[in-house]
Amino acid sequence: MSENFAEPQFREFVAASLPSFLRFGYILTGSPLDSEDLVEEALVRTGVAWGRIRRHDRRAAYVRKVMVRLYLNKRRALRREVLQGSPIDRGSVPAEYSTVEERSVLAQALTGLPPGQRVIVVLRYYLDMSNAEVAEYLGCSVGNVKSQASRALDKLREQMPGEDINTPRRDNVRS
Repeated sequence: MSENFAEPQFREFVAASLPSFLRFGYILTGSPLDSEDLVEEALVRTGVAWGRIRRHDRRAAYVRKVMVRLYLNKRRALRREVLQGSPIDRGSVPAEYSTVEERSVLAQALTGLPPGQRVIVVLRYYLDMSNAEVAEYLGCSVGNVKSQASRALDKLREQMPGEDINTPRRDNVRS
């Protein structure tokens, strides 16, 4: 088992892919620390399975799938206490930082979604997967993906009034 972690191929894969996995983990969890934990656990599992997957061209997809499953399982097991309070008044944001501020607002809004809806939104709009791809990835129906995505987007619109949350109409072509 430990020899897989020492393989140069595995180390190179991790070094090249780590920033992408950390971003994906952050979008799923909403926390840099939880993201690091999630990525670490997924990479440990990948290292154990490296002998089976090292030749696959979809190694990164394998790691992301492990991350999604770990996230959903942990979210079900750990019902976290969420503190409710008033948001801090940040004042106005200079124009050059507005994109960062918008991403921060969206990341915060994503944390308000149930885990399953959050995963669907991340897979659909962050990884740009079609409804059919998400359904296959999660092992559910396309109809379930569509309804959960619709509910999630409605919740995001409620949480972010005044923001224009429009989604690409890619599904008209690939469903």
